[in-house]
This record gives sequence, structure tokens and C-alpha cells, in this order.
Amino acid sequence: MKSIWVVAATLCLSGSAIGQASASANSEYRCSMGDGSALVKVVPEEGRAYYEDANSRFSMTPHQENVYANDAEEISLEMKGRRATLWFGDVSFPCESVFAQPRAQAQAEAINAVGQSLGGKLRDGPGTNFSQIGSVAEGMWLTILNNTNVRFDGYDWFEVVFDNGKRGYQWGGIMCSNGPRIEGIYSSCQNISQAPANQSTITRKGSGFMAFAVGSDGRFGHGAGRTVADAEKFAMQYCGEQGCQIFDVTDAKCHALAQVPGGSWFGAGQNEQAARSFALGFCTNAGASGCKIEYTYCQ
Repeated sequence: MKSIWVVAATLCLSGSAIGQASASANSEYRCSMGDGSALVKVVPEEGRAYYEDANSRFSMTPHQENVYANDAEEISLEMKGRRATLWFGDVSFPCESVFAQPRAQAQAEAINAVGQSLGGKLRDGPGTNFSQIGSVAEGMWLTILNNTNVRFDGYDWFEVVFDNGKRGYQWGGIMCSNGPRIEGIYSSCQNISQAPANQSTITRKGSGFMAFAVGSDGRFGHGAGRTVADAEKFAMQYCGEQGCQIFDVTDAKCHALAQVPGGSWFGAGQNEQAARSFALGFCTNAGASGCKIEYTYCQ
């Protein structure tokens, strides 16, 4: 069987291929591994690729053109456009890009319907590997022009335009449609009620308030109370460090926190699944790798 470790070691002797990779934009691959799967995100500007499965997460560095590897873990990724091969020692697994994966025989289809953004980033193409061209405020109305039929994490990317003429692409996982739910979009706007302007999600009201406080090192605390002040006080106490700040307050029924090193995203909704979906959606749409739910609470 082919061993990438032999190839990599041979090229290392020349010293010419170290630290190089041909990809110039972020790429993300989903690799089939028996009964499970793994994600590998390539970030050329950082000179790294990030591997993640259900049990582990680590980085890889360039070893030669189109190859990232981690010698300690005996793993490497060979990229060939939209396809790649993941090697664990001499065992290989097929990978495919999770970006720009149109449905079979499908083309972009015109929608021309009114909708609402739940916040997040506006991009110049259908995927988190495209550049951010703006930020969208929660609750902002827009016209959904086209479904690109590019699917990502269960929802599609849509071309949208705002009243000011700003045009771009947003992920359907953080959008709603005004009227019946559109295939590829999270929900119909009629099924979720608008949250106050200082909240990060659209929510249904619960029986009190909840708050998240997050510290500079990612430490967090969550509080619930009959008033906003009580919820914030308890969140700060549980966070427990001088640098903690209140980042999200809601009166929804459920509250969730998604984190990666250096970043936190919040979601709220009428049930735990909705709260978790929003938190993961905001994290994913920000282009973060390895988004995970760290805490969920329902009042």
C-alpha cells in the first residue's frame, strides 16, 4: 500500500517543499472512515490544516505541495481539488469537499421571496470559504433571490439582496422565510417570534431570563433569574473571574453556548434542539472550525 510518510520524508531532504501548499483559500473536507467520518479544514493563511472527529482534534502542517501532515499522529491529507485522501499510516480514507456540493442534476433556482436574517455574515459566494462582504443584523428583512443548491450542514446557501441594494450570499441555517418554509432554510418566520434587539437570536419567551458571561480565556458562566439583573448576576458569579463579561441575555425557554478556542456563539429557542441549532449555526457561519456545544439550559 502507498505510504505518504515515505514520500513526505523523501521530499523533506530537499528542503524545498517545507511550508508550502498550493491552496490559497480555506477548504474543508469530509472524510468517510468506516462507520464514522472526520472533518479536515485547510487554512492556508495560518499554514495549518485542522483535523477533527468525534474523539480528537489536532492540527497538521504543510509537508509538500497539496499535502498537510502531523508526524506524531501519523496522519496526512493529500488534496486533489474537490477530492482528497486522508492517510493514517498506510490506511487511506476518501474525502470530498463540503463546499460547493450541488445536489445531483440541480441548478440554482429562482426564489424571489421575502425573508428575514437571524444574523451572521454576508459572503461573496455560497460557502464559508468565500470572503465576508458584510455583517447582517438579526431580524433584518431581505429578498431571497436564488437557492444556489449548495448544501452545508443540512441547509442551503441563498443569494439575497437587502433594501439598500447590498447583495450577497447567506446560509439558510440562520434565515427564515416570510410565509411557508422554503426548502433549505431553517424555518418559516411565522414559527419563531422576534427577540429584543440586544439578543443574538430569534426566540420564544420563557418564564424568566437567562444570561451567559464569558471570560477572556473562554471560561463561562450561565445564570437564570426572574429579572435580567438576577440572570446576569448569577452568570457573572458562575463565570468567576475578573475578566468575565455578559455577552448574551434571553427570555427564551432554552439557551445554548457553542465554543471553539478563542470564540463563543449563543443560541436561544423554544426548545433545546432549536437553541443548539442556532448556536452551532452562528459558529459555523462565522467560519469557525470544530464548533461544539459546551452548555445548554432550559428554564
